[in-house]
Amino acid sequence: MVDGANAQIMDRATIEAVLRAYYLAEFLSNCIVDDKYKPPISMVTPLVLTGRGKTIAGQVKGDGIALMEAQLASFLAMWAGAELLVDPIESDLDGFRNNISAEVKRGRIKYPWIYGRKLYDEIAESSFHGSGHLNHADTLQLLGGLPQGVFQLGPYVCGPYGLVESRTWRNIPPTVEIPGHHCSELDCDRIHGVLLTTGDTGVSKARSLIGKKLSKVTGEPTDILDEVADFQASHIPTFSWSDSGSLPFFLFECLSEKDLRRLLVGLLAVSKGSLRGECEQLGLTIGNASNFASSVNDAQLLQIFLLARDSEIHECLNRLIWDDEIKIEPGETRVPRIVRRGFGSLNISMEGSRLGVRCKPPASFVPVRLRQLIYSCFPGTESKVDDRLKWPLRGYEGDSAAAKLTNALAAEAPVALVKRLIVGEERACTVALDKLGLPSGAFQSATDDEIAELITWHLGFDSLKRDVELHTLLEYLGSLRKLIGSLPAAFIDKTDISRIRQLSSDLFVSLEESLKRIICFIAWVTLRDHYAESYDLSYSKNEAKEYFVDWMASRNPSFTLEHFDNKLPLGEILSCFGTVAKAMKEAIANRESYRRDLSEWPRAMRDPSSPFRFPFQYRVPLLDLDNTAASFISDLVAKVPSSLQAAGVLDVRNGFLHHRDEVPDTARISSALEAIDARLAELIGNGLYPLIYTLESAESDSTGRRKVVLDSRGGPKVVLTRPSPIELAGMPPTSDPHIVVVRATLRDSGEPLRFDFQVDSEYTDRWRGFPRRPVKKGLPKFGQSGDGGS
Repeated sequence: MVDGANAQIMDRATIEAVLRAYYLAEFLSNCIVDDKYKPPISMVTPLVLTGRGKTIAGQVKGDGIALMEAQLASFLAMWAGAELLVDPIESDLDGFRNNISAEVKRGRIKYPWIYGRKLYDEIAESSFHGSGHLNHADTLQLLGGLPQGVFQLGPYVCGPYGLVESRTWRNIPPTVEIPGHHCSELDCDRIHGVLLTTGDTGVSKARSLIGKKLSKVTGEPTDILDEVADFQASHIPTFSWSDSGSLPFFLFECLSEKDLRRLLVGLLAVSKGSLRGECEQLGLTIGNASNFASSVNDAQLLQIFLLARDSEIHECLNRLIWDDEIKIEPGETRVPRIVRRGFGSLNISMEGSRLGVRCKPPASFVPVRLRQLIYSCFPGTESKVDDRLKWPLRGYEGDSAAAKLTNALAAEAPVALVKRLIVGEERACTVALDKLGLPSGAFQSATDDEIAELITWHLGFDSLKRDVELHTLLEYLGSLRKLIGSLPAAFIDKTDISRIRQLSSDLFVSLEESLKRIICFIAWVTLRDHYAESYDLSYSKNEAKEYFVDWMASRNPSFTLEHFDNKLPLGEILSCFGTVAKAMKEAIANRESYRRDLSEWPRAMRDPSSPFRFPFQYRVPLLDLDNTAASFISDLVAKVPSSLQAAGVLDVRNGFLHHRDEVPDTARISSALEAIDARLAELIGNGLYPLIYTLESAESDSTGRRKVVLDSRGGPKVVLTRPSPIELAGMPPTSDPHIVVVRATLRDSGEPLRFDFQVDSEYTDRWRGFPRRPVKKGLPKFGQSGDGGS
């Protein structure tokens, strides 16, 4: 029995009971019930209060508060200063859990479903969109359109199957403050929280009265709480690189419904029957795994997932991705879009790519994780580890391996360091893969470079991404130039013509696709009003193409998507460059007709006293660039068709691809190839090809100044200085991969236009129309301000 001041050190069983009682109290403290809700007598019967708990319950009963409601409220308070109000050993906590479980299954106790887009879209379509606090009626209306919420505290998992126990302890606490909506300010990308309201019940009244009484009590059970925290840490490690708090958000924001059901089928197959057994204890009959997976809803899926171990979920997801059963496009990294924060002491978040799923800490922690992994790969005494690492790190200064490793981590590319220290030694590599939850047996045929990339990505590092389409084009161009350079100028024989035809075919097919991508990108960047409606500074290849085709169709109705995809010859592609260049010149000449109304500016920048500048003052982004940049880009776009046509590119293409008897001579071919090379170099060098940039380095000084260097594979490095007058303009964070339009420098800031990069996939399709914002009251919608515009 536990009573009195509780100052004594508790045994382990009591510590666990205190923690379990706290978890159960949290499930009841953060739920939604009706105004008329009264807990059944059977729920309170298993609880045994201490003497102090009974006294307090007796003091608040009456005036509409039943004794059992006061007793339950006393349990939920748990502590009066350093004294427990409930005896966790004498209480039947399992019986108490079963009663809560029955109420949850019946829907009398409700939790919000906060995963994926359902809640966000439900709020966006409601009359209370934009509100930060819902009354009880609106709360019930909102929850009525959603599944039962799923949360986990310690071993307890709530959901449509009630309140059940999992083999794995987690910290995914129930909450009544939910991620709700974007505000009407287009420069704000934060999702604002919404507070839900539970019913005004006898228990809530008793809790309020008890809270007032306990606010006057001093003292805390410091020793006991420290022991409880230590016990919890033994089940949920405080400094784990794989905190599971982000797991539900990753699953339902990054995977499709089909993907989730594939995951369940996989887990039922690979968990050696353990998950089937857990499901059967819930009264579920599995039978055929695929049929069962298709019969459960999202909430049931998640509650079942949380009965599995994290390692099982992680391994199953990886195998499904590697086997292409969960299809993630090359270059795509899937991250949660609504709940983007990390979890746990190390701020861990989950991400997915073709390399699998990873638990990623903030960038500043990733080198620490690599250092820890390296040491874990070389077990033994400190002196033995020192000796083993000194040789491969011999090129770095330092008297010890630790000092050498510090310098290596600061100077060497992580993937090169991993390849040299870990991948080259089988035992070390096996340990590293095991630490990251990756089965070493799956990579027997992988190269050292592939394994090094896999390990560094799963640690949390991002590498420069090569644009395969551009790389292929440049390879074809180089091969053909090399071949032409090796041939005699006077005569090309039939064998050479055949080789040239093949390379020409590859080159011009690739060139036409790249030029189409380039002109779509240029038109999308310079002519589309990115600030309109949703303020969407994110680029995807398909979205740019759709914009461009619509833009061209508004000028020529016969210009269709099918025509663009299948029937657009090189000559017409070049004419598109001319059309866009002409539109740019016209926009520059009629600048003032595109100026944006001041009422549409973000609040942080429309105030005359604001130190920040709004860079998108025009509906045509080209006009927001400094005059030199705008003129340069429009001239370069106009130069592409004129210079390629002047160099005979169309004649060379037609001469080989149409199998004419007379073919261009080597001088004519060389001139055409040189012109192609020069124009591509100009377009790439000025950022008019959508290359992906990543953070290379960031330096700061004592005055608050900061220099950020961005790099790509194929384009020039970009240096950004901070602080910037457009700091609040909503540009992509420099820590994320994104597109930099190098030459498109914004007026008065000197900073280039930058866009978040998104791969076209079912994942990006699922997030179309996000964010959804309430309409500003009293302000005109975009395009209705009456001061001109296109």
